[in-house]
Amino acid sequence: MTKQVEWNSQLSIGRQCELLHINRSTVCYWSRKELGINHQLIGLIDRYHLEESTVGTRLISKYLRRATVMRIGRKPKRRLMRLMGIEAIYPRKRTTIP
Repeated sequence: MTKQVEWNSQLSIGRQCELLHINRSTVCYWSRKELGINHQLIGLIDRYHLEESTVGTRLISKYLRRATVMRIGRKPKRRLMRLMGIEAIYPRKRTTIP
């Protein structure tokens, strides 16, 4: 008999683990798919980044605030940019070069 936790049950995950006598930490979550709104944001971020590759999260936030009605914080946009592998292109500090 295998012990299996059901994700769509009326019982909470913690209660199911308690009834099955397994540790709660052994139950792993599967990654959620990105929501539809995030796909729209990814498209807008990608389009704006292709136009202007030197901007970071702050300017992209301003652009998206103008382009859409939604107000979304900077950190979710930073997460999406990291997910897409996008970062601002600018000269870095060269502190270790004599």
